[in-house]
Amino acid sequence: MGLGVRQCIKFLVVAWSSIAILAAEAAGAPIVLNPGQELKGSVIGKMVRTFDNSEHKFDFTEISRDQRLDAFKLSDSDFFRMGMSTGSLWLHFQIQNNGSETRDIVLENRYPNIDWLQLYSSSFKNGNLPLLNGDLVPFDMRSCEFRLPCFELAVPPGSHDYYLRIDTEGSMYLALHLWDREHFDRYERHDHLIMGVLFGFIMVMLAYNFFLAVSFLSRTYYIYVGYIICVLIYNVGGQGIGAEFLGDDIGIWLGNKGLLFFANLAMSFGLFFSLGFLNISAHMPRWKWAFQLWGAIFAVSAFGVFFLPYHTHLKFTNFSMSLGSIFLLTAGCVACIRGYRPAYFYVLAWSVLIASNFIVVLKIVGAVPLTFLTHWASLLGGSIEMILLSLALGDRVKFLKAKDEEKIRQLNDELRKHIDDVEAIVEERTDTIRSILNNVKAGFAIVSSDLKVKKDFTQSCYNLLGEDISPETYFSDWLQLTGLQKVNLDVMLEQVFSDIMPEEVTMAQIPSVHRVGDRYLRVEGALIRNSKGVPDGILMTITDITDLQAKEEETRRQQMLLKIIGNMESFNSFLKFTKQQLKTVDGNNPREVKGFLHTMKGNCLVFGMKAMADDIHGLEEQDLPKAETIEAFEKSLKAFLLRHQSTLHVDWNEIEEEHYIVKKTKFGQLEGLLNSLKLSAESKAKLFHWLRRAQVRQVGKILGPLKDDIDLLAQRIGKDIQFNIHGEGVEVISADNEQAIKYVIHLIRNAVIHGIEDERQDKPKTGTIDLRFFAENHCFIIEIEDDGKGIGHEELYNKLAAQSGISREQFESLTLVEVFKSLDSASTEDTVDLYSGRGVGVSAVIHYVESIGGEVEIETKPRVGAMFRLRLPETQQAAAGRVSA
Repeated sequence: MGLGVRQCIKFLVVAWSSIAILAAEAAGAPIVLNPGQELKGSVIGKMVRTFDNSEHKFDFTEISRDQRLDAFKLSDSDFFRMGMSTGSLWLHFQIQNNGSETRDIVLENRYPNIDWLQLYSSSFKNGNLPLLNGDLVPFDMRSCEFRLPCFELAVPPGSHDYYLRIDTEGSMYLALHLWDREHFDRYERHDHLIMGVLFGFIMVMLAYNFFLAVSFLSRTYYIYVGYIICVLIYNVGGQGIGAEFLGDDIGIWLGNKGLLFFANLAMSFGLFFSLGFLNISAHMPRWKWAFQLWGAIFAVSAFGVFFLPYHTHLKFTNFSMSLGSIFLLTAGCVACIRGYRPAYFYVLAWSVLIASNFIVVLKIVGAVPLTFLTHWASLLGGSIEMILLSLALGDRVKFLKAKDEEKIRQLNDELRKHIDDVEAIVEERTDTIRSILNNVKAGFAIVSSDLKVKKDFTQSCYNLLGEDISPETYFSDWLQLTGLQKVNLDVMLEQVFSDIMPEEVTMAQIPSVHRVGDRYLRVEGALIRNSKGVPDGILMTITDITDLQAKEEETRRQQMLLKIIGNMESFNSFLKFTKQQLKTVDGNNPREVKGFLHTMKGNCLVFGMKAMADDIHGLEEQDLPKAETIEAFEKSLKAFLLRHQSTLHVDWNEIEEEHYIVKKTKFGQLEGLLNSLKLSAESKAKLFHWLRRAQVRQVGKILGPLKDDIDLLAQRIGKDIQFNIHGEGVEVISADNEQAIKYVIHLIRNAVIHGIEDERQDKPKTGTIDLRFFAENHCFIIEIEDDGKGIGHEELYNKLAAQSGISREQFESLTLVEVFKSLDSASTEDTVDLYSGRGVGVSAVIHYVESIGGEVEIETKPRVGAMFRLRLPETQQAAAGRVSA
C-alpha cells in the first residue's frame, strides 16, 4: 500500500511538472523549478529569447540593461540554428526556483562544435565573471568537464536571469537541455557507453584491416587503414573528446582546424583507396586521372588549414567534400552497372556515410528533430560505413565471410531494437500529452488559414461551447457570432494569415472576450508558422471566465457607488440638473435631443456609471422618435436610482428642481423685502452680501470626480495624458454658468480622444490638457487647452461640403465657431463608440453658451494644439457677490 501511494504521488508530480513546462513553452515564460520536479533533459528552446550580436557590439554589461531586453526575440523553435556563422549570439532566459533550497541543475547544449560559450548571471557568486565552455576553452577551465558544452548551475530560490553568449566560426546549432544532477550523471554514463561502443567498432575495424593489410601486403589495404585513422581522429575532434584525453593543445586544435585537416586527408585516402578497390585501371580507365586529380586536391587542401582563414577554408571544404562524395558514389554505381560485384558493398557503404552526413545537415537546419539517430548520425554512419567497406574487403577472404555477415546482422538487430524502443517511448509520451490535453478545463483548437477549426481539438471544447460543435466549421460559428461581429472576427483572422502587418498587431486585434449562451469565454491565440515561416494556423486557447466576469462587474459596481458616495454633493447637483433639463428639452428638436443625450452620457461616465452610459449609447443607436428617446432615458435613470436606493438614499421624486436649499425666486423676494426695510446702509450691505454668498458654489464641487474620469478614459484608449484643473476654488454664483460647466465635459473628452495624438513624434511623450476657470471684466471665463494635433480644417471642410455643398471660398470666410454651428455632426473622426461620441458636443456647447448671452472663441494651430475659450456673462449682483467675497 505504501509503495502504491508513493507511485501515485510521483505520477502527480511528474504530470504537474509536464503541464508547467508545456505552459511555459507556449508563453515564453520563466523556466519554473517546482519542488519534487524532475529534469530529464527538458528542452528549453521555446523559453529562450535571442539577440543577434553579429557585429560583437555588446558585452554583458551592455546587453543586460533593461532597454536592451526589448531587442531580444522569443524563439519559436526548440532548437536554434544559424548555419555557417562568424558572429555572436546572445540568449536570455529566466529560471524560477519555487523551492526553499538551492537547486543543482545542469544546462547542456547537445552540439559539441561551438567555439565559445559564456554564461552570465547576477546569481553567480563571482559577480559578472562568466562560466566558460566551448571547444576553444581549455578542458580544466570549462564549467563542466564533459565532451558537450554544459554548465553546472546552483539556482537559489526565486527568479534569476541568465545570459548566454555564443561565439563560433562554424555551424551554430543550439539544442539546450536542462538536467537534474542525478539524471545528468546517468545521461553522462550512457553517453560514455555509446561513445565507447562506437569508437570501439572503429578501433576493431582499424585492427582488423591492419591485420589484413599486413597479411596480404596490399597497398589498397594500407591506404584503407590510413583512411580509418583519419576518420577516427576526425571523430575524436568532432565529438569533443580531444581535450579530455589528448590534452588542451592537441584537443583544441583537433576540435577546430584539425577537423578540416583530417576531413580533407580522409577524403584523399578514400579516393586513392577507391582507385585500387574498384580496380579503376581495369574497369574504368578513363576515370583514373580524375581519381588522381581529386586525391591530390584534397591532400593539398588538408594543409590549407595552416595558411587559409578558417571560415574560408571551412566553406571550401564543405563544398569540395560534397562534390567528392557524389563523385565516389557515382563511380561505385558505374562499377556496379558494369558488373563488378565488390562495388555493391562499396556503394552501400558510401551511401550510408553520405546519408548520415545529410541527416546531420538536416538536423542543423531544423528539418529533422533531435533524436538518438540524428544526434549520433555522424559517428554511427561512419562506423557502419567502415564496417561495410571492411566487409567488402573481407569478401575476398572466404573464411571470414560468415563471421562478418553475422556481425552485421547482430548490429542491425540491435539498431532496429533501439529504434523500436525509441518509437515506443515517443508513442507513450504522445499518449500522455494527449491525455493531459483532453482533461484540462481550458479548450485548445487550431484554426487553419480557411478560418475553419481543424480536427483533434480537445474534449473540453465541447464542455465550453456545447456538443454541437464540429471540426471543419468556421471558428466564428463556434462562438455563435452573427452579423457584423462574425464579419469582423473573420476579417481579423484573415489579416493574421495575410501576414502583411506585424504579428503582434494583427493578433492583438482579435476580440478576446465572447459571450456564448450564458457563459463568458476568453479566447487567446498563438500564431503557428511552418518551417518556411508562413502562418499555418492559430492555436486558440478557450477558457471560461464567467465567474471572473461576474466578480469584475460587481467590483466595478461597488467602485461606482463609492465614487458617487464620495462626491454626493456633485451627484445630487447632476440629478437636479438632469431633472431640470428633462423639463426644458424640446423632444421635437433632433439637435437639442442629441446634445442632451450626449451631455448625459458624459456626466454618467464621470461618476463611473458605465452601464447607464451604455444604455444611453444604445438609445443613440436606435432610430426612435426623439420624445420616446427622452422618456426611455428618464425611465432608465429612475431604474438605476431605484436599484441603488438602499445605498445612495436618493429618491427621484424628492429631488429638488433647483440647486439651492431656498428656491431662486425666494432669494428675489427676499431681496425686495430687504430693499423695503428701513435699515442702515451698513446693515443692508451685510444682508445683501449674505444673500450672494448663500448662492455660491465652488468649481471643484460642480466638477465632481471629473479628473478621475478623464484619467481612466486616457488609460482605456492607451494615451499618456496629464490633465490639469486650474481654479477649482473659483466661486460660481450664476446658475447658467454652473450648467455651462457641465457642458464643458464634451470639450475635455474631445481633447482626450481626438486632440492628443497616438504618436507624438518629436513632441513630449505625455500630452497635456489644461482646464482653467477665472473671472475677468465682469465675465466668468472657462478655457480648455491641449497641446495635441489641432483641429483639422480640411476634415471640417469635407464634412460641411458633403452636408451642405458649401464652396471652398464660402468655407474660408467662416470662423471655426460658425463652422461648428453649421454642422449637424462636427466630429472629424469616423469611429463612433461609447467614448468618442458623434461630434454633437462642440455644437451643443456653442448653442448653450450663446443662449445665455455668452460667446465662444476657438484657437487652433496644426501640431501645436487647440484652445476653446467660453466667455460667460455675470450679472451685476453676481459680480458684486464675487468682489465682496
